Amino acid sequence: MDSRTFIIPAANKIMVEQKIEKLNKRAAKLHLDPITLEWGKAFTEEDNILLPFLLSGPLSVSYDGWEFIATLQHLPTGESIIRAISNEYEIPLEYRESGSACEHCHVNRYRKDTYVVRHDATCEAKQVGSTCIKDFLGGNSPDSIMQRASFVGDLLHFMQGATGFQGLSDEGIFYINTVLANTAAVIRHKGWVSKGEASKTGKVATATLVLDQLSRDRFDSHYQVTEEDRETAKEAAEWAENLSDEEVEPSDYLYNIRALARSGMVGLRTIGYTASIISSYLRAKNPPLRKESDFVGVLKERKVFDLTVRRVTGFSGNFGYTNKYIFQDSDGNVIVWLTSTSQSLEEGKKYSVKGTIKAHQTFNSTKETLITRCEVLS
Repeated sequence: MDSRTFIIPAANKIMVEQKIEKLNKRAAKLHLDPITLEWGKAFTEEDNILLPFLLSGPLSVSYDGWEFIATLQHLPTGESIIRAISNEYEIPLEYRESGSACEHCHVNRYRKDTYVVRHDATCEAKQVGSTCIKDFLGGNSPDSIMQRASFVGDLLHFMQGATGFQGLSDEGIFYINTVLANTAAVIRHKGWVSKGEASKTGKVATATLVLDQLSRDRFDSHYQVTEEDRETAKEAAEWAENLSDEEVEPSDYLYNIRALARSGMVGLRTIGYTASIISSYLRAKNPPLRKESDFVGVLKERKVFDLTVRRVTGFSGNFGYTNKYIFQDSDGNVIVWLTSTSQSLEEGKKYSVKGTIKAHQTFNSTKETLITRCEVLS
């Protein structure tokens, strides 16, 4: 019986209990011990109410010192998507491009998936095929081991705020530029929301909105894809595909998105990774200026600013949705415009904006100048 401690927003307590209830029904079918929850005392942090709890149950798949730690999903290009069962262990870099060979039986043939096991005492890792994995994990059938590993992976990924589209098979196949263009359209309207942020705040993750967008007829889509979105998608795909070996070596994430970009295909299992490429590309394209921001002008002064768009985001409130445009001027000063009207402003591009200085404020230790009644001149 394994135990781990997690901390969640208190608002997610019912969601976690419902997830555990469903997983326990699955555990019974797999003849596994049930998962138990022991709630701790709630506490606050930055105005958020957080709730710790101890999770106990079948949180690993192991036998005789060998533990199942990852699935390798092999792409036609020879690269692999690494699906670690948790973030407890670092997956050896050689398994990114090891092909589908089995290091136990030494038979090299095409396999859709292979598996990585690790020995507790020696820390040795091995890549094995489905028919050999039972030799490492107690003689159980490969199907039984995969079901248990899938169960544990689903549980831990859910708890870590990194759940995929659970319950969906990997039958949907999309062209990567189509997914990226729809992602660009969603981000342009709603800003980027990671799955981790969604699990903490209750917002809808960008990847979820993209999947909904892809399931609709193009004339019924919520977020119309423009030529600019398609161009952003093309640039982002090329950026990810051309990441260097030096750039991806320290990061499984960068390696995975490069492998996806090189494959040109996206399935339901990888749509979350793919959606994140747009956000990562925009950050790489528009790194924040390193100069320290200061307040600009005097209150109520109306002037023309020459600004570069650093981020387009927004939030919902009592009076509807507010668009937030974050700029920087040539001196590195941060200028913020809040408006209920959506503007055709693109991250990384420069504009002349005429506005009135409304306030000087400090956010996350950064001085910001808030402007209002704005007009984009060019």
